[in-house]
Amino acid sequence: MPTLTRRRADAPRSFIMLSRRNLLLLLLIFSLPAVTLVAQTMPGIRKAEAERLVNEADELSRQGTQQSAEAAANKYKEAVSIFNSIKDVPGEVLALINMGLNYRRSGEKQKALDTYSRAITTARAGGDRRGEAHALYNLGAAYSMEPGGTHKALDYAKQSVTLFIAGKDIQETFDALFAIGTLHRDLEEERQAIDYFTQVLPKLNGAGDRLGEAVAHYELGMNYRLLAEYEMALDHSLQARSLFRVAGNRLGEVNSLNLVGLLYGSLGEHDTATGYFTQVLSISKEHGMRDSEGAALGNLGLLSMVSGNHEKALDYHLQALPLNGVDDREGMCARLLNIGDVYSLMNNSEKALDYYTQALTAARAIKHRGLEANALIGIGTMYLKSKKWREAREQYDQALSLSRAIGDENGKISAQDLLAYVERDSGNHQQALKLVEASLQLNENSRGRIFNQDLRTTYSSYRQTEYEFYIDLLMRLHKQSPSEGYDARAFEANERRQSRTLVELLAAAKVDVRRDVDPTLLESERTLRRQINAKAAQLQAPGGQRTEEEVKSLNGEIATLNTELQRVEGAIARSSPRYAKLTRPRALTLREVQTQVLDPETLLLEYSLGDDVSYLWAVTPTSVTSYELPARKELEKLAREFHGTLASYSPPTSGGAQKKRDIRGELQKQSVARVAGQLSRILLGPVAPLLGNKRLLVVADGSLLYVPFAALPIPTGSSGVAVAAPLITEHEIINSPSSSTLALLRSEAASRRPATKTLAVLADPVFERSDERLTPPGSGNATGQVRPCAGTDRRFGQVVGAAAKQAGVLRDGRCIERLPGTRLEAEELVKLVPPGQAQMSLGFAANLATATSSELSHYRYVHFATHGFLSNERPAELSGIVLSLFDEKGVPQDGFLRVRDIYTLKLAADVVVLSACETGLGKELGGEGLIGLTRGFMYAGAPRVVAGMWNVDDNETAELMTRFYRGMLVDKLRPSKALQAAQVSMLKEKQFAASFNWAAFIIQGEWR
Repeated sequence: MPTLTRRRADAPRSFIMLSRRNLLLLLLIFSLPAVTLVAQTMPGIRKAEAERLVNEADELSRQGTQQSAEAAANKYKEAVSIFNSIKDVPGEVLALINMGLNYRRSGEKQKALDTYSRAITTARAGGDRRGEAHALYNLGAAYSMEPGGTHKALDYAKQSVTLFIAGKDIQETFDALFAIGTLHRDLEEERQAIDYFTQVLPKLNGAGDRLGEAVAHYELGMNYRLLAEYEMALDHSLQARSLFRVAGNRLGEVNSLNLVGLLYGSLGEHDTATGYFTQVLSISKEHGMRDSEGAALGNLGLLSMVSGNHEKALDYHLQALPLNGVDDREGMCARLLNIGDVYSLMNNSEKALDYYTQALTAARAIKHRGLEANALIGIGTMYLKSKKWREAREQYDQALSLSRAIGDENGKISAQDLLAYVERDSGNHQQALKLVEASLQLNENSRGRIFNQDLRTTYSSYRQTEYEFYIDLLMRLHKQSPSEGYDARAFEANERRQSRTLVELLAAAKVDVRRDVDPTLLESERTLRRQINAKAAQLQAPGGQRTEEEVKSLNGEIATLNTELQRVEGAIARSSPRYAKLTRPRALTLREVQTQVLDPETLLLEYSLGDDVSYLWAVTPTSVTSYELPARKELEKLAREFHGTLASYSPPTSGGAQKKRDIRGELQKQSVARVAGQLSRILLGPVAPLLGNKRLLVVADGSLLYVPFAALPIPTGSSGVAVAAPLITEHEIINSPSSSTLALLRSEAASRRPATKTLAVLADPVFERSDERLTPPGSGNATGQVRPCAGTDRRFGQVVGAAAKQAGVLRDGRCIERLPGTRLEAEELVKLVPPGQAQMSLGFAANLATATSSELSHYRYVHFATHGFLSNERPAELSGIVLSLFDEKGVPQDGFLRVRDIYTLKLAADVVVLSACETGLGKELGGEGLIGLTRGFMYAGAPRVVAGMWNVDDNETAELMTRFYRGMLVDKLRPSKALQAAQVSMLKEKQFAASFNWAAFIIQGEWR
């Protein structure tokens, strides 16, 4: 059952759904048990006789022989006659239903259909609505086994549901609703299923049938997922999970958890998906649910495949194989496919082809066109790897036809992408272009139906492969036809994929999408945000030890709350009249970038990394030139090595005691020079003749986002041979997530009311109870023990507890170190501002209330001088900056300004400066850039953000910031020019030049 769009020609596809028998709780329409008659207390020997006859007939029917079936039929007929004579309609109807099942078991299909129809007529005539419902349900079951009878089965099942709801027959409603969902999926009628379950939901609610509501939400989730409408599917799946849990239906809860995991997997949220599949696995083992356990193992195997851990993936799949139910041929087929995928990724073509062939046979045997398409894709991929283009094309064409026939969006994307590979590699570039553009349009359609920005961001990142392939294809066409403008189209495609969610966020920031939205939704959003912050504060609070289990529990609670918050945020956006009217901004064209963004003094360098070839476009107001660069793997290795070496660099010192450190520092210095030279030759060498003394606007990609271009040596000559002088000495350097982002930032800044005051500084917060501002030196604290923190560099101390380590808040030392240099930094900055134009919040005043106050919206420059912290796992909840964690009375308080909080700020600042470590970093998402503080402050209203790329010495940072502000406030330089001047001035002084800390801070956004 395809769910994940393949990212490459051999990516996995088949998530495991729980088996159909499991889903219907062993009460499938395929094998309904006989209805057991319970003895009544009503008088009458003939009634008791009839009941005896039915019970005897049931025993005979279960024996399963032709002779016993005939004997059973005679006893059912005799019982029906007796019930009829005493006018016992319910007894007569139930005897007819059991007689119909007996005919089904013995293969007398027409007799079964006639008997069920008779039961319906009898029930209606006698006013037995419950009996009528059971008869309709059983008649539907009989038709479901007949060729072409699925539509009739569906109609009868829906009639039975109406009666079951009216009679408040909860279990029967539950079974019938699951049956209807299965029948719609058999017919591949997702839209019709959605219409039906949407209509039936209010009836179930009115009848107080929470279990039925749970099934309806579950079925809606299933069908929206098949239509690739993931956010709607997630919304209903989460509601189903809650309702099943309240109803105490463990199997329904497991089904829903599995479905939620599938949806997060399809959205690219693989860590979250893993959490849900792990829950399914745990509950299934505890309650002996073998099918569910196998599904969880299979899905965990798929996620291991995506992450590149093929051995672990194979182990998961092989564990799952024997857990498959005997009758679950669909699940077995999916498992065979997944094992084939693992062997394909491990380049074991023989075994992969064997499993794909088995899966194809199994899929055709059960007439499951979706799984058949997946098997054909797997077989086609084997041909693709061996460059048998014709054979691969045949398999993919069949798969595409099947996917189109059943409306499988992901299947269509997979088949089209792979056909595009075939056409490209066999030289048919124009046909490949049509195919990949069709896939991109399908992905855009799915993305457009996701309203929650977090989910849209991860979805965009997860579907980057199509854009990378598209860009590569256009550049190949440019090579063939240099005058046809394919390089410009490739540049525009790169602009469309770069930081697109941020572009949409900036466009939406002008509109209050929460206005006119249901207040209940808004209150739910506020409550969930408070709960998430409270849990995050527990994780990040210094002092005390937390066990691994406690940390795991808190992370699990945050994940659950965040899932619910995403659901609510999506609902707010979907229901907002203002959001509905928003036109999604398109990326700028090349011509628009040249005329609206650039000027004659500025050169745009835009990079795009690819698996085989990477690209660079050098754009001026009048020209565009493109270049091929090495593959992603080589560039990312160099970029991370360069950043890592700079971040850990310790300059050599003098003195015998420092000999070992001197040697290490010298080796690091040589390593920095070597890697910097390599990067300069690769990234800047091709454009060396274009650089002149121009301002450089850098739009980086992937791990190049970690490269401080200021520290790269200037390339010289056409060969790009590096010289010693850093790039910053001759070039003003600005970074931007994309050119389109910059245009929006510029537009927003031009339309807003200017700030009336100059500078707001928050510095030197109080982090520890042992701080002398709370506890005089030597007097101890509440535990009778003072915890001093040595050192003054802008990094966190040693791990105080497992929670702090998990959040990435504390590192070397026993507590969060005070930063006395930031107080001096603040005082020096304020001296540069006229009286009454600055707000200096120091110590206790540098707190969360100050940071989130509307007062900050009055200042042109907002400066945070404190610790920063970064969580790659949960950037929105656990990344931010640290402010005072205690008030003047020593009462602990939340002092973490997190990324999610930053998005709610309303600033009018020209510049926000994050004078803290690693504030320029974040979670790297392909195409979307670094998800962290910088984009949060841009959304909050800052067109320029200055942030740090690694941990920097406290005193050196203070010196750099003082020179930077002097350039802006005294010398009246533009912020980007002022930063350049400050960095160059420090570079010229030996005491600062050696450490490379001058290069740690970058400016992102507007340069004007």
